[in-house]
Amino acid sequence: MNTNHHASLQPSDFPNYIWRPALIEDAPAIQRLFLAGDAADGTHRTDTIADIEREFKDPDVDVEKDSLVAFTSDGEVAALAWVYIFPTAETKLQSYFWGGVHPQHRRQGLGSAIMAWMEARASAALLARPENLPRIMRLHCNDFEQERIDFFARHGFQPKRYFYEMRRDLGQPIAGPDLNGGLRLVNEHHAHFGKPVVEIRCQDDRCGANVVV
Repeated sequence: MNTNHHASLQPSDFPNYIWRPALIEDAPAIQRLFLAGDAADGTHRTDTIADIEREFKDPDVDVEKDSLVAFTSDGEVAALAWVYIFPTAETKLQSYFWGGVHPQHRRQGLGSAIMAWMEARASAALLARPENLPRIMRLHCNDFEQERIDFFARHGFQPKRYFYEMRRDLGQPIAGPDLNGGLRLVNEHHAHFGKPVVEIRCQDDRCGANVVV
């Protein structure tokens, strides 16, 4: 493993942590980081261990260059920085930031440190591309995470796109669909989504909406 790349970019003000690129064996510890963050922040960012391991197997990801982890002395993840560089581009070159800081290790500058590292890594990767296109750094958060929004704003990020997510308590009864107005349900396996789809369509098939399940 070439450590020179990370040695030149990793934070120098946190000698109590062990800094290195992520390994697939770190997936359980990475999951514990997100579980702790979800519990503290009221969010739902945690993936399964299998999903986290899948990130390591993505052929478009160079984990050694695109990730940096701060470990405690007992092997727990205190902070994670991961930069995904979109491999193709039509109108812009994009990078996406993934990571976070464990609640027990916040309020000491780790968040700003990994943000600076991700910006440096993304800048280097995007500027190395030959395309004459705008270069974009992306991340996301929920609209109720005001502290996180303020943190991103201090680092120069601005909201550009919004998504609406709905959740319901599956412990409560689910009412049957009301298909008044000439609607019908169609169950099928959609090749585009690669998973089952419930489709609500007009009787004459002129309109509809897909729900991936």
